[in-house]
Amino acid sequence: MSYSPKLAAALSGATLRQLAHWRKSGSGRGAVLVPEISPLRPVLYSFRDVVALRTCVKLRNDASLQKIRRALDTLRDDLQEREHLSAYRLVADGSTIYLVEQDQATDLVHRKANVVIHELVDVLRPFYRDGRYIPDLLRPREHVTVDPGVRGGMPVIEGTRVPYDEIAALLRDGVPAERIPEYFPSVSATAALDAVDFADYVDSYEPPGSSVRLLLDENVPRPLHQVLTSFVLNHEIVHLLDLPGWSGTRDEALYPRAAIALRSIDPTVASRLRVIDPVANPPKFWPTSP
Repeated sequence: MSYSPKLAAALSGATLRQLAHWRKSGSGRGAVLVPEISPLRPVLYSFRDVVALRTCVKLRNDASLQKIRRALDTLRDDLQEREHLSAYRLVADGSTIYLVEQDQATDLVHRKANVVIHELVDVLRPFYRDGRYIPDLLRPREHVTVDPGVRGGMPVIEGTRVPYDEIAALLRDGVPAERIPEYFPSVSATAALDAVDFADYVDSYEPPGSSVRLLLDENVPRPLHQVLTSFVLNHEIVHLLDLPGWSGTRDEALYPRAAIALRSIDPTVASRLRVIDPVANPPKFWPTSP
């Protein structure tokens, strides 16, 4: 499972602009965090990346970006710590940043050791960033959970393997919450409302006017939908029809062609909503009402 920048931002509390800035080196110092799955377009983050990003966001509440970069350079270059950033516990107290190891902490800014930290903050728990509530990473909503062992960490409905965005897509297409169990018997109406609420929260990290909602023709297979979401960023991709027993072509040779077709979409078009059959030859695009 990989996370698009928008979902990584929503789960970590960072802004899309911060993520882009942190991927780059600055002022002679290394990048804050380079996505381990794909640092280039399409940029894709791992679950470990999201945990590390939450650490960076919390550090940024109490320390400047310059101090954070200096601390990370000390960690990597001077202390020769080469594990993923999520493996370390880093805390800030306003004046410096510490690497915490059991009862000892190392000052990564001033390079001093043997400083004891009495209070540590769990980066997985909820916190506030510039007045905005950042939810619990493993339970962003009461009925939405994130578990690296379930779909690789994709947010799903609690106790199921159903992705939150599939449920949100149904509600956004006009299916009442009370009817969701007809499509997904393991998903309650309450859980469905949590799913669409979390989807709205994730979408709030999208810059205004930068996305197009893409509705896939019913002949597009579910595996293709999953592949396309990893290829095409900043677009909402849903099915016109996504019901139990739904079927379609399984010709995987069509996947790259469909991805190329969707990459070509101009996100600045006046119509923000399109119906697409990317497996047609040539691919078909029908503008519809916004």
